[in-house]
Amino acid sequence: MLTTRLVVLACLVPGLVVAARSAHAQHEHHHGSGQTPAHDPHAHHDGDVEAGVAVEGAALEGGSFQGIAPTLAWTPGRFGARVVVPAYHLEHGGDDAVGLGDVIVTGHLRVLGGEGWATGVIVAAGLPTGDADDGLGMGHVMVMPSAFLAAQRGRGSLTAHLGAGKSLGEPGEHAHAMHGAAPGSLVAPMNAFELGGSLRAGLQVARALGVHATGGIAVPVGDGETRATGGGGARWRVRDADVGIEVHLPLIGDPFRVRAVADLAYRF
Repeated sequence: MLTTRLVVLACLVPGLVVAARSAHAQHEHHHGSGQTPAHDPHAHHDGDVEAGVAVEGAALEGGSFQGIAPTLAWTPGRFGARVVVPAYHLEHGGDDAVGLGDVIVTGHLRVLGGEGWATGVIVAAGLPTGDADDGLGMGHVMVMPSAFLAAQRGRGSLTAHLGAGKSLGEPGEHAHAMHGAAPGSLVAPMNAFELGGSLRAGLQVARALGVHATGGIAVPVGDGETRATGGGGARWRVRDADVGIEVHLPLIGDPFRVRAVADLAYRF
């Protein structure tokens, strides 16, 4: 059950969308790339400002969490930037916590592209705004560089990402106050240093409807745990808005038992 604080945050989301639309009316702007569910930074959109929100829920070993994440993105062309500000209600081991997660700031550059394909680089940083003692954040800055390759032919598309995640703090310097939890984020687990990749295959089944399958893996460098997940979802486009849903299941490791995400994005 969502707490009052999360409900208040949900009520603020329309204000974010209205503010972004007002800014566009004055300056004429932008698009996005994101976290939950994943948007492709190379994808073409009519506007270059995008405001949105994602809501998610997951069952964990010994608990669960619900989250909400307002997003704002700007993509005038080959370059782009995005910020995601998540907040969570987490229950684990008989304890619960409510608060911000780690804010994610992302920049990307499309390096090369042609008819039906594109490649580029992404640099993301996780800021330690989430309380690591409660399992809401990592407790230190995470740097996450990656490269992407995307191709589209007819109604089909394929996107691959390959990258790394590196903590700029000492692992283990934060210990959870929550019962039975290991150091690190419970809502978005990462190793102190890891390599990873993902694949996303899509099919446009109708003019406004696409479906996709996705999978990802992260392997620790040094101590840590290998995680792999798989899932699928769908996206509907209605004029300048996209609505998406995804469901993820663990394949290796135990990042969650099941995770579901829904998001709304509006372009200006």
